[in-house]
Amino acid sequence: MDASNGKILWQYNGALHVPMASTTKMMTALVALALEHNHTGMEMVVPPEVSQAYGEMLGLRPGETYTFQELLEAMLLPSDNDAAIAVAVDTAGSLPRFVALMNEEAAQLGLADTHYTNPDGLDDPGQYSSAVDLARLGDVAMANPVIASTVDMRSAMVPSPRGSGTELIGSINTLLFTDPYVNGIKTGYTNEALNLAVESATKDGHSVIAVVTGEPKATTWSDVTAVLNYGFSLLSADPPAAAPAGSPPNASGASLAQPIAYANFAAEAATLKNITLPPGFVPSMPASSVVQGTLLPAYSPSSADATETVTRPKATVDPHTRPLTLAWVLVPVGLALWFGWAVRERRRRVHSWRAIPWRTLEGERRSIETE
Repeated sequence: MDASNGKILWQYNGALHVPMASTTKMMTALVALALEHNHTGMEMVVPPEVSQAYGEMLGLRPGETYTFQELLEAMLLPSDNDAAIAVAVDTAGSLPRFVALMNEEAAQLGLADTHYTNPDGLDDPGQYSSAVDLARLGDVAMANPVIASTVDMRSAMVPSPRGSGTELIGSINTLLFTDPYVNGIKTGYTNEALNLAVESATKDGHSVIAVVTGEPKATTWSDVTAVLNYGFSLLSADPPAAAPAGSPPNASGASLAQPIAYANFAAEAATLKNITLPPGFVPSMPASSVVQGTLLPAYSPSSADATETVTRPKATVDPHTRPLTLAWVLVPVGLALWFGWAVRERRRRVHSWRAIPWRTLEGERRSIETE
């Protein structure tokens, strides 16, 4: 994508629905920042819902306190899942409310091939996006100065859990360390999604966003670098167009000085934390019902895409449920304790038998023989 005008320069299967893994956190950050009006210095208390997180890095615990910026850094650099859940619950009041806002924002941005069921990106049949939508979302994310400055960081210092000093966290975006032109944005991996990368780079006055999905680990970085370089090669023949005075340099039409928000956001945010949801409420917005947004045009796949929606099996477990690995630890430990007790008990009995003087035993033997 040419980030100066939002034009898709080249794509292959660009509208194919794919799991998006932790690239989800671009939307998580956008919605959270809009809710808090980019006030990143405020303190946030880690909610009980972090116990639902799987794949956490910091190991946040309920009741701990961090600044919003620290949680954003943990979420966007090492891709901390419990930080994403903490931010979502603290800003919206609950996970369902936050996910509903994610889908509303996707609709407003015209991301017709995107749907969310969680803020961290774990695999779920109802959570998907496309390469084109991820490029457009990345374009909007880079228009937010907080996100742009955060995803360009190679590392950051955050408080260690349980108040044990500070901890250095590093970005998992390898290209930040190897490509001088790259300035973000987000990578991801799950067993189902494999590797994804949404990369932003600026070179010779041109800004390009490249996306690869479903990549093997061995080829992720070389492939996304090739896509970036191809994008620059397509733009190098023409000098970058001068933006009109006062216009934003981003295809979304969003000002760099303002948080991303949709039309009814102010009224929504004012009452959001006081909304009472019905029991068992699950946010849902089928892709077919998504309306065209006003910030970005909805993408209509052409016949050249030759793509079809991937039908995935219905989930049989909650994607946030921890694997039952505790039993695999407790059973061997229990067996080891029982075995240790049995050995100790046998030794005690043998020791007690050996402690009896042999003369006493001999006397008892003779008494029995006499009887």
